[in-house]
Amino acid sequence: MINKFYSKAAKHTLTILFILFVSYAVLFKVFDLEIFFFVFILLSLFMVILFFASNNFSWEDNEAIRVVIGLFLYLMEVIIFIFSFIFYRYGTMVVLYFFLPPIGAIVFIKIQRCLFYSIISTLLLILVIVFNTLFPNYLNITLSPELCSKVNILSGISSSILFVFFAYWLVKIEKERTAIQINSLREKHFIEKQTASKELTDVIQEEKETDFMPLYTRIINYFEENKPYLNPHYNIASLALDLNTNTTYIAKALHLCGNTTFKSLINTNRINAVIEKLNNNEDKRYTIVYIFTSSGFKNQTTFNTIFKNIIGETPSEYIRRNKQMRPS
Repeated sequence: MINKFYSKAAKHTLTILFILFVSYAVLFKVFDLEIFFFVFILLSLFMVILFFASNNFSWEDNEAIRVVIGLFLYLMEVIIFIFSFIFYRYGTMVVLYFFLPPIGAIVFIKIQRCLFYSIISTLLLILVIVFNTLFPNYLNITLSPELCSKVNILSGISSSILFVFFAYWLVKIEKERTAIQINSLREKHFIEKQTASKELTDVIQEEKETDFMPLYTRIINYFEENKPYLNPHYNIASLALDLNTNTTYIAKALHLCGNTTFKSLINTNRINAVIEKLNNNEDKRYTIVYIFTSSGFKNQTTFNTIFKNIIGETPSEYIRRNKQMRPS
């Protein structure tokens, strides 16, 4: 659920940056600064490309997303540095942009990375100030006071909007993260409460396989008929609720009658669903990401590990071997 918040926040950020870059492009076009106009048009198009590309991001793969966002923040640091290098001597409001990458790091990556981007922003800001102080006429560019005034105003307004925007999403994401933790604790408390009940105490004393065979049969039939494993959030508590029983009964039925665990059962069924899709040549029509997510896996790292443990080879090795066995 929290990954949806990250996805929305990223798209909103790209939208705001697109509007900002278009505003600068229009401003420079009005004042006949063609080079600046084309640069900001290109940046605007880049934001559009990233916006639509973000639909294909696997937001469950946190490490990959952090790398992409980190590279994007580096790019923003460079753009801010060049922009401030040119316009600082005409208006100091442009330096406010240097505060945005560290705040963005807090929202999209983690708080610890804020210090890293703060150091980069500080060093670049010092370089801009020192260089403009020592060499005030280093650029042979003459800009009208009216243009400089509008750039200064636009810098102040846009940076303020982005500050408020990042603060809003930081609070929203933290609330969602807290809610997830609370729900996790509630589920844990529910399971512990079940275990402590007298009914479960009586069940624990039952060790004969025949006592749990009817429940085991119900579990296997339910998995075959309803395929609940395709839901990535399905867990043993969900199964207990669906079968009107409790988690201890289910765990014992699986252990005594099937010599397995719930985790092993659900992962095996998910891998079998993937294998079925691959054997039906669905990898020709769909990406491997779609195949494993539609089979119940949340991210590719977990899928690769479980696939290798159960099948004995990696997904790519299996697909390659499967293609070789197909009739030409």
